[in-house]
Parts: sequence; structure tokens; C-alpha cells
Amino acid sequence: MEVLMPIHVDIRINDKYINTVHIGRDEELKGTDEVHIYTVTDRVANNTRPDWWSDVAVQFEHKYSDGLEICVTKGLQALYGQV
Repeated sequence: MEVLMPIHVDIRINDKYINTVHIGRDEELKGTDEVHIYTVTDRVANNTRPDWWSDVAVQFEHKYSDGLEICVTKGLQALYGQV
């Protein structure tokens, strides 16, 4: 899988690092108003790159034009479950 447009979100409390969540689009941009498939994971391979194939990697759908914050929200919900 070629990951496009990777987003890396650090989670911190004050200055204390908690985790990093990685989100990437699995396909070329079809159009800003089209729904795309994204993958989210909080695992890394070889301590350097996101592990897009780990057991905890989850796919979700997002419309590019909805914006980055919505994409991150959907990614966190997909990875950790909706509250």
C-alpha cells in the first residue's frame, strides 16, 4: 500500500508525550468532494515509520473537503472506538 498525504498527530499532556497517531490516504485524490479510504495506526515499524499493516491499523472513510480536523477526529474514532 502506498500511503499518500500522511498526517502525524502527537498526543501530549502539557509537555509529557503520550503517543503519536498516523493517518494516511490509501488512494490518489479522486476529487475534493469524493469519499476516500484512509488508514490510521499508532504503531511504528523499525522505530521509524508508521506500520500501516499492523493488526491495529484501521481503515475509515473521509471526504477530503471536510478538512483535516474532521479527518483526525474520524481517525481517532476508528482507532480507539467512538465514545
